[in-house]
Amino acid sequence: MIHAVLRNAIEHAVREELVPRNVVKLVRVPAPQYEVGTGLSVAQARRVLALVERDRLRAVYVLALTVGLRKGELLGLRWGDVDLDGAELHVRQASQRVAGELHFAEPKTRHSGRTLPLPGMAVDALREHRSRPIGWLRVRRRSTPVWFSPPRTARRSSRGTSTATGTASGIGPGCQGFGCTI
Repeated sequence: MIHAVLRNAIEHAVREELVPRNVVKLVRVPAPQYEVGTGLSVAQARRVLALVERDRLRAVYVLALTVGLRKGELLGLRWGDVDLDGAELHVRQASQRVAGELHFAEPKTRHSGRTLPLPGMAVDALREHRSRPIGWLRVRRRSTPVWFSPPRTARRSSRGTSTATGTASGIGPGCQGFGCTI
């Protein structure tokens, strides 16, 4: 990390013609080693599903466990992105919280926008979620977000799952929020 910062600073100095060349580029550093996270075991996933059986956001957990979306992608879903009859999900946007406000943006990388097959369990959970009235409102429009008040509601709702999975925090070991697969 220090090497990258120094290399960029000297490169800027080269562009400004303050130094003739960037000698930091001559230094060879080993490639960084990243820890590869693991998803939940089947037993842990079953415990999570049992714990959230009656939770109003059960479909969030089912999608997180079966499809493997990033948290922002999952929380950025709209009904227009979900084809229940074709059992497909289209990743077209992601939610982000910037300065305390919720924004929707393009997916994280160029290849993040994709179409994914939905397993039957996820289709059933989404159908149930869609048919459930929320107060006096029954969600029908394609542009309507699948989840209401996503980041705060989802974070609050996920607190009890760490006990069920036997993990210290969140949904499971190696998971970034809801970005887990089994």
